[in-house]
Amino acid sequence: MLFMLAVTTYSCQKSATESSANQPLTKSEEPINSPVGIESTICGTPQEAILRIMPQGKADSADIGSVTVSNDETNLYVTYSIPETVDWRLQQLRIFVGDHSNISLSDDDGINDPQNPQLGHFKHIVMDGKNVMEYTDTVALSDIASECVDVMAFAQVMGINTNKGARKGWGAGDRFEGVRPAYLINYCIQKCTPQPEECWGGDESATGNGSVFANRKGNNWFEFSTYPQPNGGTVPLISGQVNKKTGENPIIGNLIFSEVIDGKVTITVDFNDGWRLMPGKESVKVDISSTSPMNWNEPGHFAYKQSDFPITVPATSYYAVHLSVQQRVECPTPK
Repeated sequence: MLFMLAVTTYSCQKSATESSANQPLTKSEEPINSPVGIESTICGTPQEAILRIMPQGKADSADIGSVTVSNDETNLYVTYSIPETVDWRLQQLRIFVGDHSNISLSDDDGINDPQNPQLGHFKHIVMDGKNVMEYTDTVALSDIASECVDVMAFAQVMGINTNKGARKGWGAGDRFEGVRPAYLINYCIQKCTPQPEECWGGDESATGNGSVFANRKGNNWFEFSTYPQPNGGTVPLISGQVNKKTGENPIIGNLIFSEVIDGKVTITVDFNDGWRLMPGKESVKVDISSTSPMNWNEPGHFAYKQSDFPITVPATSYYAVHLSVQQRVECPTPK
């Protein structure tokens, strides 16, 4: 039995024998990514095979990319990928998912090679004339009857700015027994492990490590930081939660300052494990100064405020960065 894959948005308007099949592609065409993105969490370990074009005439076989099979809780995905640096692009795909023993071998009928799988029974995806480097196709797991399936991923590829013409290739897993080379990937549906619940709390503040403010009063522990010369760099991020053993404010990550571009600097953050930015409208606040020491200003009055990183501000010498942060905590036991 052949399992029919859920089709994506490319239409099948031309066959392999129509005129566009022999027209070379050009790099001036914009790359087109997969019309089906994998946005959910992939289960287990994806299985990757080499995308290999077969010998043709005096031309040897060549490995030009990859075919990756994966699944989430709902779908199975077949992803073709060719690096931009490789001078081949996807032109037509034919995909089978099921039990390969159900595939008939065919004599040469102008489309199929002698004693090769009958590609006419595979799902056909046409992308003639487009500079396609990556494509993901999908099949609902509800349409798959077995825990393990054979995935046969055929590709016709075209050379870029060359006279190489079209070549045939496969996701090179195990050899499919036939007169001409063909391959299949045996894939077992991966089980999805539930992600452990994470709980966050202990709402706190954090600041970039540096120098004390000129007018700091009382137990104000906030500091301002000097721009890392000459081209940006990292500044330790410290928390207001004093370590009881050391009496110091612990480092919970790093602020990352970009190089100056068009008079602007972009700041991002890299938290240590167990810390994150508190969800909220103004969890990131930045004030700037060209002179030192900076004067303390309540964070609510800082000049630049937003909910998340990155944040881009004018380039200068000194920065006061105030973050609202949370720490991972033990989740309460259900009652």
